[in-house]
Amino acid sequence: MIENAQSITSLWQIIKRYLSLNIENAKLTATEKLTLFFAAAAFYFVAIIIGAIVLFFVTMSVSDYLSQFLKPYYVYLIIAAFYLLVFVAVYLMKNVLFLNPISRFVSKIMLNPPVNDLSNDETK
Repeated sequence: MIENAQSITSLWQIIKRYLSLNIENAKLTATEKLTLFFAAAAFYFVAIIIGAIVLFFVTMSVSDYLSQFLKPYYVYLIIAAFYLLVFVAVYLMKNVLFLNPISRFVSKIMLNPPVNDLSNDETK
């Protein structure tokens, strides 16, 4: 009877340790995945800000150049029409440009199993 009680206690300790290790592994994996996600989000945010600044200066230089040949209000209308066309094109292709790449990126982060580096160490 004492052996059964000790084996049940030992089994319970092993189960508790196993569960705590799995919970710790889930925490570490979630932390890694969130870090990758937020790093990518920060990079793309900075890239969009820099791209907007570059686009602003390119637009100003194009408007200065075209104002030599046309009246300034025509130039601004042409640039506005160009941006309107770009907006319509982006809106029509929003799934291809935004939804599909974002879903691919998030699923790649969340669904890929962790890489086990022990297999590489054993072969060396």
